[in-house]
Amino acid sequence: MQALKNKIDTTKMKEPSFLMVLTGTGDFAYRRPDGVYVVPIGTLKN
Repeated sequence: MQALKNKIDTTKMKEPSFLMVLTGTGDFAYRRPDGVYVVPIGTLKN
């Protein structure tokens, strides 16, 4: 995930404010120790 972050050209756009992996399954979202959020798509509904 950090390798993808390092590919962003910050001379043309801002650095990302957070990193997130959107998953198809799961019951709850959480933040990994490296700061990446793991979010199941079902948790994004109202």
